[in-house]
Amino acid sequence: MVGLEYQILRQHKLFLKASISKNYHAPTLNDLYWNPGGNPNLQPEQGLIYELGIKESVQFKNNSSLNFELTGFYGDIKQWIFWMPDEINSYWTPQNLKEVTTQGLETTLKWEMPVPHGILRLKPQFYWTRTTNQKPISIGDGSVGKQLIYVPEFTASVLAHVLHKKSSAQLVWNYTGKRFTSTDNSSWMPAYQLLDLRLSRKVVHQKYQGTYGVMINNVLNTDYQVIAWYPMPGRAVQIFVKWKNNKKLTEFSWLFGLILLGQGCADDFGEVIQTQNSVLPQKGIFILNEGNFTHASGSLSVYDVDSMAVYNNMFYQFNQRPLGDVPNFMEIRDTLAYIVINNSAGLKWFP
Repeated sequence: MVGLEYQILRQHKLFLKASISKNYHAPTLNDLYWNPGGNPNLQPEQGLIYELGIKESVQFKNNSSLNFELTGFYGDIKQWIFWMPDEINSYWTPQNLKEVTTQGLETTLKWEMPVPHGILRLKPQFYWTRTTNQKPISIGDGSVGKQLIYVPEFTASVLAHVLHKKSSAQLVWNYTGKRFTSTDNSSWMPAYQLLDLRLSRKVVHQKYQGTYGVMINNVLNTDYQVIAWYPMPGRAVQIFVKWKNNKKLTEFSWLFGLILLGQGCADDFGEVIQTQNSVLPQKGIFILNEGNFTHASGSLSVYDVDSMAVYNNMFYQFNQRPLGDVPNFMEIRDTLAYIVINNSAGLKWFP
């Protein structure tokens, strides 16, 4: 990477900045070997990224300050690694896009003003990103010159923070623009806005100090999806308490989570087996797994009541093909189990 920064105006601390960097990104182990969906034939990403921008810092007579930064960027990337749904097998898989250009603007404004016994902060940010495929993947491919799927062109956020003595209030607004779900940009998901709130207070004692408060995520209970057919949580409230005593930090919410995890992993459960046998236990319980978020790695497991062992990927063992994207219902009729696959819009049977 090569960069420079030049001060244009000394009295206002106005700077011009520029940089050129080489991008190299090797495929991760998940990219190469995730089962199902990994692609061991992936090539590393390579390309150049150019940036040009200005930044300014202003100090006012009332001790308030204003920092502004505007950056434009352009990148030309070869062999871009990109996960996308596979139309044949109904799960996500990565592939190399021969050439992708990415360009955009990033704007950040940060304002701070001291007040009696505290401080006010306001930080709005805006991003415009245009990321397009430049070469066809196959004959008749309609993705050339189109925005990559699930990459929003416009995003923005505003952080408002009030600190008064030992109390703090923080409000965060986030905006995500529409995202295309098809490579030819013929279908898309709508934009959404989220509002999060955090209230906290510090406690200082001779023997200990700590913080307690409440966090409310998605205050407006917005119904939204980041990935199609994956509904995100509504309003969620979390109460937290932290304290430090004798150089030990304890957080109640974290400790409670660890207690639940310990109960869930008791020794009463048997061995987890990645079986290669297509044989079902005499007495068992079917477990339908939706899979990892955005990877469409749904699967079917069987819990053997007698041996207390868990047999994973049983649908694949019997049928030699993945179960699909987001299995969410199964019903057994006679000797067959019928499984509804939500995102793949299908019905499959087992065995």
